[in-house]
Amino acid sequence: MEKAKTTMIEIVGAITLVLVLSLVMLGGPSITGFQAVDFVIEDIDLDIAKSQVYTFSAAGSDELLLTSIRLSGEVLGDGKAEVYLDNGRGQRLLIFSNVNPLGSGMDAITGMATGPGSDGEQKAEPKVGNHLLIQPVDLVPDLVILPVGEGEELSKGVFGNECRDTCYIRMSMSSATKYKLLFMVQEGTLLKVDKLLYTLDI
Repeated sequence: MEKAKTTMIEIVGAITLVLVLSLVMLGGPSITGFQAVDFVIEDIDLDIAKSQVYTFSAAGSDELLLTSIRLSGEVLGDGKAEVYLDNGRGQRLLIFSNVNPLGSGMDAITGMATGPGSDGEQKAEPKVGNHLLIQPVDLVPDLVILPVGEGEELSKGVFGNECRDTCYIRMSMSSATKYKLLFMVQEGTLLKVDKLLYTLDI
């Protein structure tokens, strides 16, 4: 009987110890798996009053791997304005467009620029960089601007941290590898692009 009583006490003690340890472990502070994203920002200060093409490459000799490209600026006027990234081999990615679904409540872009981290990333102050080289081309090809479709509307005003198809990419760049930035702007509209934000996989 004494042996059975001792065994029962040991079992109860073991269960109590497990419960206490569980409460301590579950009740303590947790560490999330999110990692801060370091944005790099460059002032480009482009005023695009008509469709233009710019080359887009690395400024130095080192090869870069871009993982995000975003633009900030302003649309003035009532026309269509879009910016595409073109790899020269038939692939285009939309960076910015002022075309939105009708009734989305975005007929005017708000004047507050969205900082990095608006789409779930941990917010971090962008660093000033000079890794990229953007230059206009001499001969601009005809860029076809499609009319606004049924069920769509245009927005205007300030935009910040915009990336339609380029929020998450993997794009190798070097001084010898040149991409194109296609600025497609309807007549009577001014697209001001003042900042380029991007992330690098270093």
